[in-house]
Amino acid sequence: MEANENIAIEITHISDSKIQFNIVNETKNAVLLHNHYKLNIEKDVDGVWEKLRILNCPCGAPCAKPAEFIQIESGNNYFYEWNAEESWCGSVNNMGVPDTITEKVKPGKYRIVIIYSTDQKNKRVIYKEFKI
Repeated sequence: MEANENIAIEITHISDSKIQFNIVNETKNAVLLHNHYKLNIEKDVDGVWEKLRILNCPCGAPCAKPAEFIQIESGNNYFYEWNAEESWCGSVNNMGVPDTITEKVKPGKYRIVIIYSTDQKNKRVIYKEFKI
């Protein structure tokens, strides 16, 4: 478990097809998790971290704009699950909707990126590395 000011990222499951992350607020106060709806995973490519393409809304879907942050009370957590795939929108199909393209990620070193704050202004970033 890695922690920064008592915000911890735990990897609770890892396999070729599923990785589960648990963000734990171990502080005495509530924290705000920013951009919680977007799973932010990066891959180490020759020493440079590159952000993966991961859709948070199906291609062509009229998804509502989510809240900018959620509040995690002291002692509570927030859970992410990732299918170990990149995803993006491709060409428009004959129904007028972009195709969703998915691709399994290759073995390597990755990290999850978490942005949080206590006041909506002074955002902090923490990371947790893992291997697939």
